Amino acid sequence: GFCMVTAEAMLPRCFAQQTFGTISCVAACALALLVREWFHWRGSAGGMNSTAGCAPSLEVLGRAFVPLRNWTRGPLRPFYEHWRLACAEARQRELGRQTGWRWLAFPSPAVAVRPRRVAIVAGATADQLDAYRPFAALWRCYAERHGYDFVLDVIEDSALAPPGYELAIAAAPTVSFSDLRRRGRGRRAALLRPKRNWASLLAARRQLPKYDAILVTDLDAFVTPGCTHLPLSPPLWPAAGGLGAAAVVAVRDAPAHHDPNMGVFAVRGGAAGARFLDEALAKRRWLTTPRPVQNAVTETLLELLGRERAAEGGYGAWCLPYAFAEVDWLFRAADYARCFHSALQALAGPFGKRTAQSVQFLDPREFDLNYVPRPWEPPGVGFVQHHAGHKDWAAMLAAFDLS
Repeated sequence: GFCMVTAEAMLPRCFAQQTFGTISCVAACALALLVREWFHWRGSAGGMNSTAGCAPSLEVLGRAFVPLRNWTRGPLRPFYEHWRLACAEARQRELGRQTGWRWLAFPSPAVAVRPRRVAIVAGATADQLDAYRPFAALWRCYAERHGYDFVLDVIEDSALAPPGYELAIAAAPTVSFSDLRRRGRGRRAALLRPKRNWASLLAARRQLPKYDAILVTDLDAFVTPGCTHLPLSPPLWPAAGGLGAAAVVAVRDAPAHHDPNMGVFAVRGGAAGARFLDEALAKRRWLTTPRPVQNAVTETLLELLGRERAAEGGYGAWCLPYAFAEVDWLFRAADYARCFHSALQALAGPFGKRTAQSVQFLDPREFDLNYVPRPWEPPGVGFVQHHAGHKDWAAMLAAFDLS
């Protein structure tokens, strides 16, 4: 009780400041916030029993500790790590309680037919359109050449967040106490504006009911100019009886030393494909990490495979602790990638030989659906060029003599 009273007495002074960078005693404010979050969890009916009740505290605490890099290497790190593990355990229990899933409500490979109505779908916010316009034009030309629809869905900022989620005003790298004060201490909204990367997933969910299958793409990706004569099917959606003929999703089969980027993937229409996108989008409520969209899709992919392999133990959210940010609000991509590849091999087999009914794995040595260029490699590698991360828009086009 004394700790909570002390924390509540201190926090108004902290809230009077704009950011941690202007507070004279950063440690005291962070500790007060820690105490308050701890008591909120202890007194919450949801608490650690749900990811939605547990995970937002990770973002609050993680951002609170950003200026305290030396301090977080001490006794606070084990506390934060315990919290990350508890959130993952909560997700494991949620997966175990879910019933009536229609993940696998799709035809058997023996009778599956190739989709006829196919669309290439991308999403963007209004302020991204100017930068993305040349790449949207490239996708539109490719789609028209092969008889696909191309849909560029403009997503409103308010739609990027799940229902009940407030858009934050501040977008600083450190927590804004004035923003927290406006929300009130009982509000569980995250601190920053939702990632615009959610736009493509939202667009995919809007458009999926209209088509037999869609290719979901970020707009910093485009078909390599020398490959525009190649259709999507095959290799996507092979003939009836083939491995992956009735798969819910088709993804690049990433080697063990590659980051599992999911900026380009295909989804089959129907209840199973819709459920896959719904499960990924539902993670907007609680997957607090500097890379939420990528991790939401990869975790949903593992959950889908886990449903297929339920009789063999399934997937118990083993990698979720690594999907959350570290205590200093950094994301260690290598740690998550190692866990992802280990779980993927356990669920579907080794790279190049993966077998699953629900997921079609495309071997990048034969058809690279989502190639992320590396500085030391020449342009033109891969069917789709995906310039993830830092972007030089002009150079992306100039590499192929485009403008």
